Amino acid sequence: MKDPQFGPLIREYRTLKGWTQQDLAQALGYETVQFISLIENNNSKCPLKVLGQMIILLGIPEAKIVAALTQHYAQSVETQINEGKKIAAANTRQGTVCKPRR
Repeated sequence: MKDPQFGPLIREYRTLKGWTQQDLAQALGYETVQFISLIENNNSKCPLKVLGQMIILLGIPEAKIVAALTQHYAQSVETQINEGKKIAAANTRQGTVCKPRR
């Protein structure tokens, strides 16, 4: 999940616990901090199973994660639907819409 609020949330709870990126990476079974860095900087999606581990390891309230995911998903859906509507409207104006066969 690439969400602008998600990375900072992970960083906030990691630092509140007093953990380094290396500490979290090791707790999750990773050898380097690159994965954690990418997530905290919103440059990579976080697998949901890993997210579940982070909730337990860092003590992140699940409701905060679900709210962030839900908000991000809703924004993404709205954006994509609006893009599709613009494409359909443009095609309709240009007469390039395929009509169903009868």
